Amino acid sequence: MSGRGDNCAVRARRSPEKFPCVCRTTRAHSKRYIDALAAACTPLSISSTPYRREPAGGDDSVAIEQVRLLYANLPLSVFVSLINGVILALVQAMAIELRQVVIWLMCLFLVTVGRGVLGVRFANSIVSTANVGRWRLWFLAGVVAMALVWGAAAFVLYPPDSAALQVLLAFVLGGMVSGAVAILTPLFLAFLIFASGALIPIIVRFAMAGDDMHYAMAALGAVYLVAMLAVGKRVHRTIFQSLELSFENRALVTHLTEEKSRVEAINADLVSAQEALKKSNEALESRVAERTAALQEQDRRKDEFLAMLSHELRNPLAPMTNALYLLKATGPDGSALSHAQGVIERQLHHLVRLVDDLLDVSRINQGRIDLRREVVDLAEVVRRAAEMAQPAIDQGGHVLEMVLPDQPVYVMGDPVRLAQAASNLLVNAAKYTPKPGRVTLTLSRKGEQAAITVKDEGIGMSAELLPRVFELFVQGDDSLARPRGGLGIGLTLVQQLVQLHNGEVTAFSRGKDQGSHFTIYLPVHIQPAGKAPDAGPGRSTPSRRVLVVDDNADAANTLCSILELFGHQVRCVYDGISTLAVAEDFRPDVILLDIGLPGMDGYQVARTIRDHPALRSTKLIAVTGYGQGADRERSLAAGFDQHLTKPVDADKLHRLLIGDVEMAGRASTTSGTQ
Repeated sequence: MSGRGDNCAVRARRSPEKFPCVCRTTRAHSKRYIDALAAACTPLSISSTPYRREPAGGDDSVAIEQVRLLYANLPLSVFVSLINGVILALVQAMAIELRQVVIWLMCLFLVTVGRGVLGVRFANSIVSTANVGRWRLWFLAGVVAMALVWGAAAFVLYPPDSAALQVLLAFVLGGMVSGAVAILTPLFLAFLIFASGALIPIIVRFAMAGDDMHYAMAALGAVYLVAMLAVGKRVHRTIFQSLELSFENRALVTHLTEEKSRVEAINADLVSAQEALKKSNEALESRVAERTAALQEQDRRKDEFLAMLSHELRNPLAPMTNALYLLKATGPDGSALSHAQGVIERQLHHLVRLVDDLLDVSRINQGRIDLRREVVDLAEVVRRAAEMAQPAIDQGGHVLEMVLPDQPVYVMGDPVRLAQAASNLLVNAAKYTPKPGRVTLTLSRKGEQAAITVKDEGIGMSAELLPRVFELFVQGDDSLARPRGGLGIGLTLVQQLVQLHNGEVTAFSRGKDQGSHFTIYLPVHIQPAGKAPDAGPGRSTPSRRVLVVDDNADAANTLCSILELFGHQVRCVYDGISTLAVAEDFRPDVILLDIGLPGMDGYQVARTIRDHPALRSTKLIAVTGYGQGADRERSLAAGFDQHLTKPVDADKLHRLLIGDVEMAGRASTTSGTQ
């Protein structure tokens, strides 16, 4: 089938009412051909959109060709205008003043020269979509000038005493308009401007004469103007349609050529495209299978985590409930009270650690954890980690051995977070080492890296577990009894904290019951800064006037009782509005202020206190459950001096109140993480 037949069939299929000449046989054959072609194009992602005629307004090609036709007729227009003007001036000079004729001729000459120069500039330029509008405006400006000159002839060259010359003037003006039909109608607006500008003045001039003959001549002029405009409009439409058809034919030829090349390319590439599609489908099926397996694994881990979380949260609640019952049943018995207190403290600490580990993992994953970097001696970090993990080691009946180098090893990092990472490794070793056991904590330097190694004699790790040991919620003990507890996030947190310090952590085990050892590698800091001197012994513990504000009455009252035990003067308030009145009367040194208060929240209370002249120097400490970085920034912006996250360690809070700067910094950093 020829390219012309193909395109005709396609256009007939989409617009049958415009192509009734296509026979049924050609239509059916073309339909089968196009359907097959479309099916072949689909895997190749090649468009099969047929040719469609664009509306005239959507293509600047017609507008460009109109402007070219106008400027192509410009030399003839200039020549005819100048010759007719000279002849008319010479004849009319017999009846009117020569001065008027000369002035009119000079104006005609200037306009003619200007239009000629415009034509020369156009001939030396390239017309495009970007500048076609400008060339059209320049041409219309020349037409307006020409219309004004010839319109002025109706008054300047009008002989009031010679009817013959009046008729001649009208004849010349009418001739100019009739000649403009062929020259200006590519742009009907140009013809409309010239015809109206040339004939309306002479029509008005005849009407001003005031006699019947001139009225008749004015009427004839008006009829002639309307007739010329109608003729000009029809000629313009014919030219416009011819240009549209010309460009449509060009586009159609181009489209047919492109379609022919495209079909040939499709036919040549069809076999390879089908093979590529087959391979793509196989790869997609493989990716879908892998993704499905990964989602199923994540869902399984989520279910395991929820089960572990429920188990781990219920475990400390049971002894706490029992301890509270014993306190209630036995009364203030010294031994029972001490035992119950120890149980509650240990289990509460366990709950806080679980929640804090979860929060830390969430903060790191969201990029919201802040590191307070400083030059740190890792020996101090290791000692602090050992202190933090000592309760877990003692509970397991283990022995902790520390091996420290003779020379200090400095790194640039956050001492609290580094101690947290090393402590997690020690707690993990104590948890997975049978009683009694030995845990070794070693600090060494290997070239440009510092190494903190935790080695145990525990249950070890299988070869299958070792590659996944740092993944979230992964644990070595999957039994129902879960004697070691935990959520499977401790090692994940260690890895994330170490990576934030540009380090790495590794795990090694020879297998089941062969023990494990973990090593943290950190870049060594070559030139450490000097260490601040320790505070001297025997420092006094002054009393502070403290106002506690919390809508949870139990939380407020117990905190007040603890602060009174430390010797502070304390008052409790349970809403934000009452805080202002009590603060004015009590004049506290420190206000421990909750954020989520009824009626007036903590931010509003803080801003109001900061604006109060008598309370402006009062220290404001936020004590709240909101502990994200954005929450801390918002509290500081509201006027708070410190931001502590519930639950707050009582000893650290006491040190903060009495002005221990070092402990205050650690309290604000670790109250939500330890």
